[in-house]
Amino acid sequence: MFVGLIIFPFSPVLFRSKQDGRETCICKFYSFAEGEWTRLSGEKGDNDLAIDNRLLGDPGTPAFRLDQYPFYLLNRAVSRYNIIIDARLRSIGIDIPTWRVLMVLGERSPRSIGQIAEAAVINLSTMMRIVQRMTNAGLVSNAPNAADARVTDVRLTPMGEDILDKARRLTAPIYAKLIAGFSARDFGRLIVLLTRLDANLDGIPRDTTDGDANAPA
Repeated sequence: MFVGLIIFPFSPVLFRSKQDGRETCICKFYSFAEGEWTRLSGEKGDNDLAIDNRLLGDPGTPAFRLDQYPFYLLNRAVSRYNIIIDARLRSIGIDIPTWRVLMVLGERSPRSIGQIAEAAVINLSTMMRIVQRMTNAGLVSNAPNAADARVTDVRLTPMGEDILDKARRLTAPIYAKLIAGFSARDFGRLIVLLTRLDANLDGIPRDTTDGDANAPA
């Protein structure tokens, strides 16, 4: 039995159904086009009890909601996290870009400047300036790659390793608070989904005119 209110053009339509003697409310999304209503969420196997939040997170639809847009949520979380750790990192004389380089090199050292830039998601010219600053501070050393002199290898110095250790100990309590309430399954699923989201970006060209049917000629 229909009991909901239809709101044009993307509408949550509420139904009531009975199953095993229990009454349940079911919400489905519909769109009105060419004189008829079409259900929008309906992949095979979808659970009718769950709203398809992919529709709410699509910036190309009138139903878009910022709080359902994954990149808004990711950016908000990262920005808030950076604000929290920035003061702590500065207490040991480093900033967030330096912290990112230390973390990358802490996993494997040496690495080329290009590899560090890719891992830290910082453009190459900016990374070169960061590495130069860190070299001057004694945190890293750099030298031509033995196999290819055109490539500059960067490695942690003992001082850099010490600062990295201090930074990890400073940020570890924040990490512990951030994952409070997450089960091992929750956390594992989070990592899998974030990795999938990141992998999907690999197939999107950086050139805004490449593959965009709506781009101006």
